[in-house]
This record gives sequence, structure tokens and C-alpha cells, in this order.
Amino acid sequence: MKLPNQLDHFIANQYPIVRFMDDSIFLINTKEEGKIILNHYQKLAEKLGIIMNLKKTKIIRIEKFILFCKWNYVVLNSGKVLMIPVRDTIYRQRTKINKMKQKNIDKIEILQTKTCFQSYLDLGNTYYHQKYLNQLLSK
Repeated sequence: MKLPNQLDHFIANQYPIVRFMDDSIFLINTKEEGKIILNHYQKLAEKLGIIMNLKKTKIIRIEKFILFCKWNYVVLNSGKVLMIPVRDTIYRQRTKINKMKQKNIDKIEILQTKTCFQSYLDLGNTYYHQKYLNQLLSK
């Protein structure tokens, strides 16, 4: 089993990286820079014995957002990257908590569900979602 640790360090020292399992996103300023980095990345991967699927490898421009692992990644004009959860995820959790309340499920179990979802929300820029979640639970 080949581990991409060296690949991660190669990119993370230069650019922001988001990684989940074998999928990655690198935020790079220009397309030309992306091609250069991809070329270096590919050579390092080959040296480590890691095979990249070039059919799935893309250099794209972020115009509005990128959807990756149930998060929308938005790059602001200032260069700051926001992670906003997908609307379906918020809706699903809200529905789940409301159903638990209707079925009079133990408050400890509802609190555990809320805590798990709170941990998920803590990964991104979710101030308003967390505020809404707290309002939902205080009813």
C-alpha cells in the first residue's frame, strides 16, 4: 500500500489542500501554475509508485463554488476560502431532529445527534447554520 504523505507535504507547503480518501483539491492562483504543479505532482507520484487517474484530474476555474464531499467551497475576492455545507445536509439533519422530537425520543439521544452534527458544522464557515440548529433545539 502506497501512502501519499510525501505528495501531501509537497502541496501543503505551497498551497491550500483539501483531501478526503484518494480525492484532493488544491487551490492555485493561475492555470499555468496549476499545470506546473500538476506536472511535478505527477512525477513525484510516479516515483512513489502511486498511479494517478488522469481522466479524473482537472484544472478548473472557480467561478462560483466547487462541490466536494458535501461541502461548497467558495473563494472570496480577498482570497479567503469558505466551506459551506450543502443545503440537503442541513435539511436532512433538521428533519431528523424534528422527527426525534415528535416521537418523544430521549433528550440525551437528541443532544447526541445535535453534538455529532455540531462537530460536522465546526469544520466549515457555518455560524448561521449553528445558530439555527441551536434555535431548533431550544424549542
